[in-house]
Amino acid sequence: MPNQYSGVGRKNRLQAIEEGKKIYIGSTACKHCGSYEKYVSSYNCAPCSIKKGLEKLSNEELMRPYRTKKKQKRKTQEWRENNQEKYQKQYKNEIHRSKCREYYKNNKETLKNKYLERVYDISIEDYNLLLESQNNKCKICKRKCSSGKSLAVDHNHDSGEVRGLLCKNCNIGLGMFFDNLDFLENAVLYLKSTQS
Repeated sequence: MPNQYSGVGRKNRLQAIEEGKKIYIGSTACKHCGSYEKYVSSYNCAPCSIKKGLEKLSNEELMRPYRTKKKQKRKTQEWRENNQEKYQKQYKNEIHRSKCREYYKNNKETLKNKYLERVYDISIEDYNLLLESQNNKCKICKRKCSSGKSLAVDHNHDSGEVRGLLCKNCNIGLGMFFDNLDFLENAVLYLKSTQS
């Protein structure tokens, strides 16, 4: 393909700098995509640079060190401190709260699925299969949840492996004993020794 921008690349770059633009039309085509659009600062092909940047951003392994919960929390906190008025106006008013409540009401299953995948690495289908295998009852006390809510997912805190679904009381009880078998056995012995 003949170069239609020959001899005007430098002129276009200077003009783009004067106008404060980031991209200009260069005189040579990119050998990868054939585009003449270049960045003023680096002379690199603009479409290829954007594509490479998006590929890096979508690579979870590469971006994991930059997307820790601690860093995200710090960034959010900084934004809130620097934009207090905007934050109050957008998020701390009754209109926003009512929108959140409405969204939650209309998307309970989707939100629950996202939560289960993020926290326990299981889908809503896996949860429902587990619930069905337990006859919709707690795995320990064999009763339905007294609070009327769905059963809690119990998991091994070291390996992250899901062990079963428990009612609120049993889940809290296990947590209070730190999943320690010795503590639980001692509690059973204690209860047996005090019964008349």
